Amino acid sequence: MAKYNSKQSIKLFLILVISVSLIGLFLLADSIVIENYSNAQKSRVKSLNDSGFWSLTEPIFIDGDASGVDAHNWSWVESQVWFGGGNGSTLDPYHIENITIIGESTENCIHIVDSNVHFIVRNCTLIGPYSSPSIGIYLENVESALIESNFISEFNYGCHLVNVNSSHLDGNRIMNNSANSFRIQDSNYNNISNNIANHNTGNGFSLSNVFHSTFYNNTAFYNTGGPTSSGIYITFESDFNNFIENTLSDNSRGMMINPDSNGNVFDSNIITHNAQIGIGCYGVYNNTFRNNYFFDNDNHGISFDSGSRFNRIINNELIEQSGSAISFVYNSSYNIAKNNTLIKNGVGFFIYTLAQGPCKYNKIINNRIWNSTSRGMRLWGANYLICKNDILNNEIKFTEGSGIYATMNVSDNNISNNSITFNEFGIVFDDINGSNNEIRDNYISCNQKGIILEDSGENIVSKNRIAFNTEFGVKMDCVVASRDENIISENLFIKNTKHAIDVYENNYWNSSIIGNYWSNYTGEDIAPVDGIGDSPHNLTEGIDYLPIFNGAPKIMIISPINESKVSAPPPEFSVSVIDTNLLKTWYTIDGGLTNITYTSNGTFNSVLWNLLVSNLTDGDQINITFYASDDYNHTSSQSIVVIFSDPLLIPIPGIPGYEIWIVLGSLFMGIGLISSYRKRKLII
Repeated sequence: MAKYNSKQSIKLFLILVISVSLIGLFLLADSIVIENYSNAQKSRVKSLNDSGFWSLTEPIFIDGDASGVDAHNWSWVESQVWFGGGNGSTLDPYHIENITIIGESTENCIHIVDSNVHFIVRNCTLIGPYSSPSIGIYLENVESALIESNFISEFNYGCHLVNVNSSHLDGNRIMNNSANSFRIQDSNYNNISNNIANHNTGNGFSLSNVFHSTFYNNTAFYNTGGPTSSGIYITFESDFNNFIENTLSDNSRGMMINPDSNGNVFDSNIITHNAQIGIGCYGVYNNTFRNNYFFDNDNHGISFDSGSRFNRIINNELIEQSGSAISFVYNSSYNIAKNNTLIKNGVGFFIYTLAQGPCKYNKIINNRIWNSTSRGMRLWGANYLICKNDILNNEIKFTEGSGIYATMNVSDNNISNNSITFNEFGIVFDDINGSNNEIRDNYISCNQKGIILEDSGENIVSKNRIAFNTEFGVKMDCVVASRDENIISENLFIKNTKHAIDVYENNYWNSSIIGNYWSNYTGEDIAPVDGIGDSPHNLTEGIDYLPIFNGAPKIMIISPINESKVSAPPPEFSVSVIDTNLLKTWYTIDGGLTNITYTSNGTFNSVLWNLLVSNLTDGDQINITFYASDDYNHTSSQSIVVIFSDPLLIPIPGIPGYEIWIVLGSLFMGIGLISSYRKRKLII
């Protein structure tokens, strides 16, 4: 036994020695690898600490293609005391860092031309003489640059890029220049992010011929030197760029986009407190403006001018512009404005043309337009037509003036399915030379005045719900005899103080087959019963010869049967409602405290029913009332009473002799258990 233990100890000792040796070899090899890597890095990269912080009296000029004696190329840069390291590759770009230059001449502080290597200009402070045409950082014909975290001030241009591609400008502060912070020309595929461009006489960012670039999270404040000084100024032909989450505030103009700048996306920008306009677009095509926030810009929030076409304005929020929130002017057509929120602006939407041609085929859809101080929408064709535009599904309310106001040359437009409520005026056409507009399927309610057509003829006013307007529902007031002959039919006039006024009696208050519904119509529909009143309805200076007659909905309760018994489980109900214009059906089982809307027969609401019967005793009554309303503001009801029956209080009928069977069953069960116990004991 001792021999066995001795052999085992020897084996354990040998294993321990081998393990320690292997660990030592591994640590030695690892140390050699680390030392070799460190040496390689030291030989490859010049330490950034060598660059230090340099204050230079002369500008830096680098020509990547220069050669010969004293050529200021990248080899020359490597020989300078301020050189920060690198070899110009993607992984190890040249570094120009921590340099301060106070400019006292017309020369540019850092000027790099004809370079296709990778380089970084970082953490430099450049101050110019302000009045000279000098530039802080000037790049020409450059690829793959990173301009980062520099402070540049008091030049003509803070940073000027010409034919610069695939480069990044990030985190720079450029301000107080006599022209622009950034001027970018003929440059593509660049990323301009997190920069500050403030207090310039010209623009924060000026772009021309810029393509496929991204401007993200930049700030441009207080660029106010002239009437067109802008946070971002796009001169012409800059396409397919993205402008995302930039803040443009307190400039003369937030952003100007000039002709032939197309296919750009403007997303989630903040544009506030600009002195003339938030965004001005002039002759631009196919741009997308979405999720932007506009607040307190003078004149317009965003304006499309000079034939701007096929632009999309979606999901923006525009609050408290002193003029209009969104405008289409001077031949701007085929644009779509959808799902925008416009609150407390002078005018929500403004469509206007004085020159250049008509504004047509614009679509204004599903926008919320609240609390406008003048008009929710204004259409004004001064010298050309405002025509063939679609104004659909908008909510216009709480306007101090008109919900929709049209004047001069407004024709062939479609105004449908809008909710226009709580305004001074609902819809006003004060229009010379305007005609053939369709006003259909709108809800025009709770205004002072519903619809006014004044000197606007041959329009169709149909299928609108015109209700609860405090002065009148519709007024026709055509001073010019030829500007009338409007057709008003199939509308619902419900409880307006005065339904309709026709000053000159030159309009048609019914079509050839049907008129309108009037909640104060006193006629009957007897012979024949066809839904048309047997006698005309007289208006103030007008007549509807075919008024719609509609009685209240007819309700028949099929089940439960009146005074039938019900119990705790909610019973089913079956109700028949007859009305060709049925709007809503509902019921109550608790005296009207809770109304349950239903669209088809079924079972009473289980939560409400169980709550009700939990407090009832056998024989208590439940009052059930069914209601129905229609499009004509009629409401009917029908009630029944059912009796609650508590099944727990009903005795169970006796079974003759059931007591003896319980006794016998218990006896046989006991005998069985005793027998089973004795058998188990014998086996043990």
